[in-house]
Amino acid sequence: MEYPTYDQPYKRYLIRPVKVGEVLHLLGKVAPNPYEFCLNLSTDRSPVLQICLNFLTTPIPLLKYIVLDENGPKSRWNVENPFRADRDFDLRLRFLKGAIEIFANQKPMGHFTAPDNFDIRKVALLGHVESLRLFKLYGEENEVPFEAKVDFFPNQTPRIDLAGLPKSFEKTHRRRMRRKFGVIGMGAGGKPVIRKPPTTSRLAEVENRAPSAHSRSPQTRYFTDISSKNAYLMSSSFDGYINNTNITSSSSSTLRARRIDIDFLDHTGNRSFQLSIRFDEGAIVRNSFYFGEWQNEERDGGMPIDAGKIFDLTIFNNSDQLEIFFNGRHFCDFRHREKSWALSRVRIEGDLELHWLLKNGIDVTE
Repeated sequence: MEYPTYDQPYKRYLIRPVKVGEVLHLLGKVAPNPYEFCLNLSTDRSPVLQICLNFLTTPIPLLKYIVLDENGPKSRWNVENPFRADRDFDLRLRFLKGAIEIFANQKPMGHFTAPDNFDIRKVALLGHVESLRLFKLYGEENEVPFEAKVDFFPNQTPRIDLAGLPKSFEKTHRRRMRRKFGVIGMGAGGKPVIRKPPTTSRLAEVENRAPSAHSRSPQTRYFTDISSKNAYLMSSSFDGYINNTNITSSSSSTLRARRIDIDFLDHTGNRSFQLSIRFDEGAIVRNSFYFGEWQNEERDGGMPIDAGKIFDLTIFNNSDQLEIFFNGRHFCDFRHREKSWALSRVRIEGDLELHWLLKNGIDVTE
């Protein structure tokens, strides 16, 4: 897919201030021998934010996020610069309530404190940029499931663009362990390990005993009788565990997105075309739903996107087929089936943070 080229340095005056949920998206190429380039955001009166990409390698290249006020820098954060000399860059800023989320080459870099004054009217890209191919400000806060009218027909609305971030989520794992007294296993030398009732103090006097080779925990200690008697397990916490107590162990892990379904509906509500992104299956499945059942699915092509990065989806509706692109690269074609050319509405469900949906370059998420 081809883009225009903007003159350098690039400066843009916005006809209105940015809104919460919007994304500022820049595509370009870093100069061959760069020192630094900066993205400056200003109000009508003064600059409020500067994001500089520094390419010095001592100690490491940095992305510098600097919030400004009338007296100069108010606060700053430094993270490693992910861009490289003489290579393409993809920089996105998503404006949130009290924060700005930065994406570099489609990967989240983090949330940074937004300027107090959010009335941003001027944007300038200065420094060692060889070319700028894309500058756009689109989108808003969207909730998924999401549905909108698109009237996506050949020769009328031949193009749909979508951008979003697959959502990760935290999962808590809990395990319940029941504590009982008595023999709970075998210790060193084949001796039984016995859990005794709690002591009445934090420390228990144990004569003629030494630490065993068993692993310890903050709550318990193993002791082995030197004179070849039994091994004892005693609580080291005050009053220890009481008989038949249930202990809950908790941990958490981050799970990445599993599935995103993008359904295009005809005027009767049938799913004329579904694009189902299934990360857990490593496939993007295309299909249609008619007469109460799914038709033959198409799932070749693999998985061209990453569950941890933003993706851009573009679909062209031609007279004989749908052409599907991910991140500007052709992924597949879907030959029209019954009514798959007449796509009236779009419905999006699943693990997606939707940034924008465009119909012929016009935002339909607003």
